[in-house]
Formats: sequence, structure tokens, C-alpha cells
Amino acid sequence: MAKFVEFNNAGTNGQIDAAHDYVCYPVEAFKGATIVGTTRTQITLYFTAMEGQVEIAANAYPADIHDAILLNITTDTHPTVMKKLLALMHPENNHSGAQLISIADDMNVVYAIPEITSIDSITVQVVAAA
Repeated sequence: MAKFVEFNNAGTNGQIDAAHDYVCYPVEAFKGATIVGTTRTQITLYFTAMEGQVEIAANAYPADIHDAILLNITTDTHPTVMKKLLALMHPENNHSGAQLISIADDMNVVYAIPEITSIDSITVQVVAAA
């Protein structure tokens, strides 16, 4: 069975009422992670863009098109975060049988691993109007 990961960034007002407050991806859509800039307390997770094909600019390549989840984490725990997230996302390691894995839920203040403290932002690429 397919596994999915979810992120709920509706913590400010306690409502899921803005575009992309909540997102859910199949585990297979995960592309990787990195830090942006020099932060010691954030990690960005990349996923295949969910809203269809995005118009590619003249200087862009398909690999540049992705959705991004920016997570706030405990200082300098990037390798630990990735090891634990990969263990959760890999189907053989998810012995609970859960099809939906909640990685970060700001609304209910629930995180899959203790090193995640909140979601900073969710960026979903939006298809350009034709």
C-alpha cells in the first residue's frame, strides 16, 4: 500500500483556511532535503510539485520545479532529523501499518520526531495560467 506524509501549518489561527495550510504527499514524491542559507535550526524538504505541470521558464530546468516544506528543528540536528524521517517514510520501517504519517502538525502541536519544533512555511508551486 502507498504511504503518504502530511504537514499541517495552520497553527497561527487554529484553522485550515489558507492555501496550502495543509499538504499531503505520497512518500515516493520526496526528492531530498537541504539547508538554505546558513541556518542551524531549519531544514527544507523537497517534493515533486503536486499541482500538475508548471510552466518552465527559459532559464529553468524541470529539476528546479518542486514543492518545499521548511521545518524548524533543534539546533544542528539535520542528520538526525533526516535519518529519523527516512526511517518513518520507508514502508518496511513503518511497522504501524499507517498509510498516513503525520510529520509536522502545528495546529495540534504534534511532530513525528522530537527534533522538529514547527513548520516555518509550505511552498507549493502553482500552475501558471494559460
